[in-house]
Amino acid sequence: MINLFKYIDRINRLNGLLISRSTGTPAELSKRLGISQIRLHQILENLRIMGLEVEYCRTLKTYYYKNDCELNILVNLKTSKMK
Repeated sequence: MINLFKYIDRINRLNGLLISRSTGTPAELSKRLGISQIRLHQILENLRIMGLEVEYCRTLKTYYYKNDCELNILVNLKTSKMK
């Protein structure tokens, strides 16, 4: 369960960086997120599969959303009291 929360936190941080167009290079971004560049590319590919258009600008050295979009992840936890 902890890994799930780490993943969600990582995706939310990535989303914010994509929106602000301030990811840095792939090496900088993977370091910032605490993952390998291979894992970063897998996550970016998963976002693309979900329909988000993520591009990289070599001039600005940043990833960004091509269209006006963002990713929202919601987690609801429900517990029941046992009698």
